[in-house]
Amino acid sequence: MLWSTGESTQQITVSPTETTDYFATIFDNNGSDIDTVTDFVNNCSDPCDGLVADAGPDVTICLGDSTVLTGNIFSGNDYNICLWSTGDTTQEITVSPTETTDYFATIFDNNGCSDIDTVTVFVNNCSDPCDGVVADAGPDVAICLGDSTVLTGNIFSGNDYNICLWSTGDTTQEITVSPTETTDYFATIFDNNGCSDIDTVTVFVEDCSDTLQCADSTQCVFPGDGNKNFSVNNYDLLDIGYSYGTTGPVRENASIVAEFQEAVDWNQFGIEGIDLKHADCNGDGIISNLDVEAIEANYMLLEGDGERIVDINDGVSIELVFSSDTLAVDTLINDSSYLEIEAEIVVNNLDPATPIYGLAFQINFSDENLELNNAYANWEENSWLTSNNEFIFIQKFIPEFNRLDVAISRTDGLAAFEKA
Repeated sequence: MLWSTGESTQQITVSPTETTDYFATIFDNNGSDIDTVTDFVNNCSDPCDGLVADAGPDVTICLGDSTVLTGNIFSGNDYNICLWSTGDTTQEITVSPTETTDYFATIFDNNGCSDIDTVTVFVNNCSDPCDGVVADAGPDVAICLGDSTVLTGNIFSGNDYNICLWSTGDTTQEITVSPTETTDYFATIFDNNGCSDIDTVTVFVEDCSDTLQCADSTQCVFPGDGNKNFSVNNYDLLDIGYSYGTTGPVRENASIVAEFQEAVDWNQFGIEGIDLKHADCNGDGIISNLDVEAIEANYMLLEGDGERIVDINDGVSIELVFSSDTLAVDTLINDSSYLEIEAEIVVNNLDPATPIYGLAFQINFSDENLELNNAYANWEENSWLTSNNEFIFIQKFIPEFNRLDVAISRTDGLAAFEKA
C-alpha cells in the first residue's frame, strides 16, 4: 500500500490543518488499484475558551472607610460589561461595607462570553483601644520648705485603673513627697487593657518663714483666699463666681505660691464688701476660672477663722437629700472599688422660689467604720443651677477628716430661680 503521503504502511496517522484528500494505491500479485479518502477539518474550539474574569485582589479596610473595586476580563475579545453582585454595571464600583463582604463580578466580552470572579473586602475595627485614655496627676501644689504633700494619680477611660508608675519609682496611686525645691513629678498610669498615659504635677516649694509678715495688711492677698478670711477652701469659689469676668490692676510679681503678696486695691467690691483684688487669686487682673487653680494649689494651707458661709437671702435653707438611706452590696461598682450615691440639693423647700447663684458645702462621712480612699461629686450639667453651662466647680476630698468639700457657682451674673 502506497499513500499519497509517501508512507507504505496499511495505517497512517494524519493531522491536517485543513480539509485534505489522501490517496491510497494498493498492489497485489495481479496488479493495483487506487482509492481516495477525504479528511474534513472543522474549527471545533469553544469561542469562550480562555475567557477569565478578574474582580481584583482581596482588600482590607478599616470600619468606616471605602475602597474601589475594578472588574477586568482576559480573553481575545474586548471587555463589554461587568455585572456586580451589588447591581452596579460599571467597571469600577466604590464600596463601604460595615463587615467583611464578598463581591461577585460577572464580566461579559463582546462575543457574549462571560466568567465570574469574587473579591473579598475584609473590614477591621482600626480604632485605637487606647483613645480617650487620659492620665491625671492632680493639680499643681504649693508647699512650704520642710512640708510634704500627697499626690494622687487617676486615669479616665472606659477601663479600670491598674497601676500608677511615678517618676519617683513608686507604684502606688498616692505618694507623699517632701521636695526641697520646686519639682515636677511624672505619673504614668496604666489601665487594665495595657493602655497608658502620662501627666505631670508640679510641687512648688517656697521658704515660708516670712509669709506672715503682711498678714494684717490691707494691701496683702493670699492666693486662693478669695473671701479674705485667712482660710483657703471651697467657700472661696463663691467670691470668684460672684464677680466673674471683672477686671482690675494686675498684681505685681503675681504667682499662686502660698505666701502673702502685695496687691493694689481695685476699689471694686464683691460679696460683703470684700475688695475684688482677693478674688483675683492668681493676680492676672481678671477674675476667671484660672483663679480656681490657686484655691486647688493652696487648699487648707492657710487656716484662719475657718468656714465663711455667705447667706445673701435671709431664711435660705439647703438640704442634701439622698435617694436612699441604705446602700446594698449590689450597689458596689467595679469589683467593690467604687460606691455611687445619688443625691439632690434642695434649696428652700417652701415657696417662694429663691434666687441662687452659688453653693458651697461639706459632706462629712462620720461613720468610724467607713474608710474612704477618695470621694468625688459628679454634678449634672443640665441641673437647675448649671443649665446655662456657664459655671465653675471645685471639689476636694480631705482624707484625714473623711470629708468631701464641694462648691459650685454660676458665672453669667444671673441667679437661678428654682426650689430644688
